[in-house]
Amino acid sequence: MFWPGLANVAAGVAIDLSSITNVTVSPDRKTTSAGGDARWGAIYSQLDARNLSIVGGRVFDIGIGGFALGGMRIFVLASGEVVNANASQHSDLYKALKGGGNKFGVVTRFDFKTFDFGTFWGGLLVVPTHNSKRQLEALQDFTKASGAVTDNYSAIESIHAYNSPGQTALGIGNGGRYVWATGMFANNATMLAKVNELAQATSTDLSTKEGNYTFSNVFQPIPRSITGNL
Repeated sequence: MFWPGLANVAAGVAIDLSSITNVTVSPDRKTTSAGGDARWGAIYSQLDARNLSIVGGRVFDIGIGGFALGGMRIFVLASGEVVNANASQHSDLYKALKGGGNKFGVVTRFDFKTFDFGTFWGGLLVVPTHNSKRQLEALQDFTKASGAVTDNYSAIESIHAYNSPGQTALGIGNGGRYVWATGMFANNATMLAKVNELAQATSTDLSTKEGNYTFSNVFQPIPRSITGNL
């Protein structure tokens, strides 16, 4: 299906891939193939039943395309030719896609390296905002240890979220929009506290505005398994 005028480039078209949602696990359990508009939740549902997993997104009800454009895929060129783009086939296209996104054609299938799930622990702990100083200090300590003397693959997020007046649940529902910015700095509790202080000030300013929104400040440490000794 074609939708003229909805593309993110001038005189382009937006192509609806919503019918390409198939998910298939290979017989040897080493590869999971998913259609261009498959959702992360549909993939994980099939993999969980087999005690398998892939490296993927964490929001179940969104499409895989934006996050997955760094992996192997089946690609339709402007000429209509269907090709594999990966590290060994059409490698120039494979590299271009990592930074160019969907500007070079249409991705109709993604192939993910699949691994045994094994033992995995995860969870959510909610604490009041007046305890944020202790939480940020704990985050600093965890990040210093993560990948150094504990689990190389451990990860944690510290999310400081504030609702608009009258909103009862955190998060953006279907049909909502995200506006976000990112930054990077050294792992230091004092720095984390200052960033959070600025975020709280922004939230206070927003609290005088009408609307249904959630404002959040998220700290995501990069594990030592990625940064090494940086």
